[in-house]
Amino acid sequence: MGLYSSSRLSASSYDKSCNSCKPQAAVAPLKFPNPNPSNYEILRAEQTGRNLVVEVRYPDCTNYEGRKILVFLKTGLKQLQDQGSIDPHFSNNQYMKSPFARFEPTERGWNEALRTAKMQELL
Repeated sequence: MGLYSSSRLSASSYDKSCNSCKPQAAVAPLKFPNPNPSNYEILRAEQTGRNLVVEVRYPDCTNYEGRKILVFLKTGLKQLQDQGSIDPHFSNNQYMKSPFARFEPTERGWNEALRTAKMQELL
C-alpha cells in the first residue's frame, strides 16, 4: 500500500502540432518502504485493562516519520516485546500478535486508540 504521483500532459507541456516536441516523461510512483518489524523503538505505551496501545517508530519507514499508533487486544507490553518484532500490519499469524487497530500518529489518533482499547474491554 502506498501513495504515488501521476503526471498528466497539459496543453502547455505538449503540443500535438509540434513534430519536434515530445511529451514529458511520467513521474515514477513514490515508494514508502514497509517498516522492518524487527527495527523499531517504542515511543510510548499504555495498558488499558487487558489491551495495549503503543506508539512505535520504525526508522526505515518514511511516511509519518515512521510512527505508528497500534492497539493490541489481550496483550501486555512485555508479551509484545518478547516477540522480538512488532509488525504494524494486520495478520492472521497465530504465533505473533497482530494489531487490532491502527491510528494516525497524532494526539487525536492516540486518544482515539485509547478510547478504542477501553471500549473493547467492555465488549
